[in-house]
Amino acid sequence: MMIRKLAAGLAAAGFAAVLLAPSPAVAAECTLGFCGTVKNNLPSYYTVKVARFGVGNETCWTYNAGSFTCQTYWLPSGKSSSDIGVKDADGFMLEQPFRHGILGQVLPAYTWVKIPSIATVWCNLLNGATTPTCYQCPPIRRERAQQPVAALLPQRADLSEARLGQRGHVGVEVE
Repeated sequence: MMIRKLAAGLAAAGFAAVLLAPSPAVAAECTLGFCGTVKNNLPSYYTVKVARFGVGNETCWTYNAGSFTCQTYWLPSGKSSSDIGVKDADGFMLEQPFRHGILGQVLPAYTWVKIPSIATVWCNLLNGATTPTCYQCPPIRRERAQQPVAALLPQRADLSEARLGQRGHVGVEVE
């Protein structure tokens, strides 16, 4: 009798755990083999954090997708989220105001941004700017990854070397 009650209790607990588990869209690792990545190319006096959504005991309030239960990680200068063991980053934030997108809006410090698993986000100081810019790059085939940006865009685009930044190359790679 006692074993039946224990088994029934465990079954009910398992059912409740399934009901309370995060939705697969939030907790999934990667999408179609692509994993969300954040690369911090900022000087060390800027603080970048990345998050995995659907795990952990913190709450990340994003400006573009609502709030999520999350686990956050500090991302050192010169590192990517995969370098610190975050296989699929779901979001990022800076502890300073930053521009989201090359021509995007400046967001307040501590603002989380949700990113899709297919995205690579680069955080840089562009052309000597004092406000960091974090921008999304779509994946590019490895053999095209080191071509100048101008070679990847339509010929009519105005992309002089002075406007490309210090490197002038796309550094996105698909692993």
